[in-house]
Amino acid sequence: MAADLDARREARPWWCVAAPGLLVGAVSALIGLDRRPLWLDEAFSLGAVHQLRPALRSTGGTMALYYLLLRGWLVVGESVWWMRALSVALALIALAVTVLVARRVVGDGGAAVVGVVVGLSPMWVAYAQEARSYALVMGLVSTSWLAVVRGIDDAAPVAARRRWWRVHLVCALVLPAAHGLAVLQLVAQVPVVAAARPDRATAVRAGRSLLAVAASTVALLAVGADEVGAWAPPASVAAARQVAGRFTSTRPALAVALGLVVVIGIVASARRASILPAGPERARTLVPAAWGVLPLILLMLLSTVRPSMIARYAVGAAPGLALLLVVAIDAVARDRRAVRVALVAALVPALVVGRIDRHEARVADWRMAAAVVAEHAEPGDTLLLARDTTTRPPFEAAWREVDAEPVALVAPDRPLGAVLRIEPREIPNDERWRAARGADRLWIVGSVRDRELDRLPHVTEGWGPLPATHREVGRWIDDAGDVTVVLLEPVAGPRG
Repeated sequence: MAADLDARREARPWWCVAAPGLLVGAVSALIGLDRRPLWLDEAFSLGAVHQLRPALRSTGGTMALYYLLLRGWLVVGESVWWMRALSVALALIALAVTVLVARRVVGDGGAAVVGVVVGLSPMWVAYAQEARSYALVMGLVSTSWLAVVRGIDDAAPVAARRRWWRVHLVCALVLPAAHGLAVLQLVAQVPVVAAARPDRATAVRAGRSLLAVAASTVALLAVGADEVGAWAPPASVAAARQVAGRFTSTRPALAVALGLVVVIGIVASARRASILPAGPERARTLVPAAWGVLPLILLMLLSTVRPSMIARYAVGAAPGLALLLVVAIDAVARDRRAVRVALVAALVPALVVGRIDRHEARVADWRMAAAVVAEHAEPGDTLLLARDTTTRPPFEAAWREVDAEPVALVAPDRPLGAVLRIEPREIPNDERWRAARGADRLWIVGSVRDRELDRLPHVTEGWGPLPATHREVGRWIDDAGDVTVVLLEPVAGPRG
């Protein structure tokens, strides 16, 4: 009977089922792909490609797999659009694989809707458009879930199930190299496998994958990966609300509405699982909640001992949450087609609003800073990037897009050039700002939000017993009120 049910669920070719979601996802991800400049973390990605070995050593192997892929991808070019296009491709793969999983849970019709919902979900779109490893994480997590639902299918040939568990083992081995906290995604699969009441061989294969992901994670921790991202906030109600908002909507009313839909999906999954006997069908019923919600709960629990409350650390759950939303719609509609269509028609605009909000959101505009300096700088001017570690990478990435000769930096800094992840020489900020006091016309660029211009009074008002050396004659601020460019002249007027 299970085989007959699966046959009815998967009556159409998979590409026909996935096509609507892939089309929506491609359009959603490609619109405005290079509208924003590279932000700090994306500039770090570019810098890591330029310094692969030093970057991997300094970050403890975090995102190593993504950096290797990106290095090969950027052989074609290093434009912002092309950099992010890799994430678009990886996110679309994740979407297609999610549809394959959804067919086993909600059938062809529901799976087609799942694909569309994934392509519009705020987390999926955000990280499909970012040159970081999170789209890769979604792809690997989706593949691991497909391997689970295929691997526990006792109606499938034993050889086929073994192959799927080999796929799962590969995902387990490499997932931590895409992101260290991705181990939470595989932990969330344990109750699903247990609900299937697997035979001994299947249980051993699943256990082998858990050991593999644990070993990979421990290996990364041993080389320093735990020190990366140590700035993340601890567990709190405010942090949990912010994480939930990233997965649903930044608008409170929509976030509450979508949150209620998620709760309905959880209840529907639990109720159906409770009336099914232990086995693959019961396990498949638990997949949406285990995939879409359990990793978020695990992240919150982890954050009570190791602060990690950053939404993107659980990004692999985004496709599962889309599946859970469709399960909720099916539960409310109860085979009433008109009701189902109406609910989907209400869900899609709610997700589109999030897509529009992201498109219109104001972000740190490093392109503005580069353009201002390029347009107004004169021969002999000096540029101080307020912090070498956080100001320089995104500014230098933006400078690649202007048609101007590089402006000289303060004496201790290396000249503008290739974006680097690790500066060859770490220069204390105090030394850099002292050197700036001896400059003629001086440009200073920094982020107000990150308090990068806190030392500006050292130049314009004096530094301890040292008098002021410059006065402000111009200031430019981006639309987000963050990136700021300040032009200073010596208090005695320009020299020479």
